[in-house]
Amino acid sequence: MSTSPVSVEPTALIDQLNAELIRHQRLSHLLKTIMTAWAPADLDWGALQVLLHLVKDGPKRQGEIAECILLDASTVSRRVTTLVKAGYVRRLPDPADGRAVQLAATDAGQEVFARFRARREETMHQILSSWPGDEAAEFLRLLTKLNDDLDTYRPLLARTTAADPVPPFPARVPSEPA
Repeated sequence: MSTSPVSVEPTALIDQLNAELIRHQRLSHLLKTIMTAWAPADLDWGALQVLLHLVKDGPKRQGEIAECILLDASTVSRRVTTLVKAGYVRRLPDPADGRAVQLAATDAGQEVFARFRARREETMHQILSSWPGDEAAEFLRLLTKLNDDLDTYRPLLARTTAADPVPPFPARVPSEPA
């Protein structure tokens, strides 16, 4: 049995999904602006994202952080400088390469992020607490699928210019039955 709506043409459905994704981006941007105000005044959203990865994953090189948060090295460098000046991140010698530097969250950085994370999680719990578990699980499954597909498609788009045709999405490998 098909689970897709019969009365909606595929193009119209994609247009509706696109409109909702744009709406989601706007609301997410607004929420990020509000949530950034929960952090110390010297941290912006980008600096919080760098701090998140250092708290969650431990010490990393600056280039590794840039790859994780999908930003260029110069942008990450500015955010790291802010975090170091504020005392939330410190530079350490890289144990694998003495010429390189790793970044690590300080105790103060871990405390700042723990408070921010708790507030963010409480907010999301308030928003999603009325969702039945099966709806939340299905949304998680579909959002993960969308993000995986976006991540797969990203390198293809990154190699195009405005004059290039939109590249086709790679063929899907059939998934194993559950």
